[in-house]
Amino acid sequence: MTGYGIGIEFIQAELIEGRSFEILDILADFTGCILFLISRPFLKRL
Repeated sequence: MTGYGIGIEFIQAELIEGRSFEILDILADFTGCILFLISRPFLKRL
């Protein structure tokens, strides 16, 4: 999923006017994926 987020950043930078490549967006995507992977076992118990 993080790879998808990085790909979207490159697409935004090249194809969408007014959008730019943001390292912080990649960090947010990565953080979200990690939080999901950590919380998934707990959520499955519910």
